[in-house]
Order: sequence, then C-alpha cells, then structure tokens
Amino acid sequence: MKNPLGRALWTTVLAALSVCAIFAQDMVGTWQGTLKNAKGKELRLVGKISKAANEKLAATFYSIDQGGQPIPAGAVTQQGTNIKIDIPAIGGTYEGKLSADNNSLTGTWTQGPSAFPLTLKAAR
Repeated sequence: MKNPLGRALWTTVLAALSVCAIFAQDMVGTWQGTLKNAKGKELRLVGKISKAANEKLAATFYSIDQGGQPIPAGAVTQQGTNIKIDIPAIGGTYEGKLSADNNSLTGTWTQGPSAFPLTLKAAR
C-alpha cells in the first residue's frame, strides 16, 4: 500500500481485531461443574479465576460436597484457548479448553495417578 492513511487504517483494524480475539478468550470468572470419580461418586466443583494486580491469572477451587473450603491454585497458565491450573494442595491439575462461545471449559481433572473428564460451565 502506498497510501500512508490506508496503511494506518489497516493497522488500526488489525489491532482492533487482535484485541477482540484476546477478550473473547477471557477465562476470568466463576466456573461450575461436576466431577465424577472412578467409584461413580459426583462432586460439585466451583472454580473462580481472577486476574491479579500483576495481570497474571489466579484461581481458587471449592468442592461444594466436601465442605466448600477454598483450595488455592498454584500456577495458572493460559495459551490461547487452553488453560492449565496447578493445585498443589491436593496434588492435582486441571487442563481445559475454552469453547468457541466462551461458556464452557472442557478438560481433564487429574489428581494423583487418576484423571477424570471435567467440563466447567460459566456461571452467569
């Protein structure tokens, strides 16, 4: 493009699209799901993902059927639509992928040697 104004316009449009894509993948909020273990027992879970002052993600889980005490997460990493949450207090992790409509995280809850599918739905 030889026109500087045209180049500036395209740069602005591309930057705006990038910002929209970033916000579309925002995982901050409250997520709810039910974990079914190997014995068929169901445990309701709530996960709260927030953004700390340093812009890093933080998370806390609550096992509603086990007293609902907060279980703080360790490292929370997001790569595009994928998230990984380490939960050292229970030797666990959650790895999930954000749906296209931003309303669910589909993934795997791992604790010790056991892994279970877990879908978390946005609580709105």
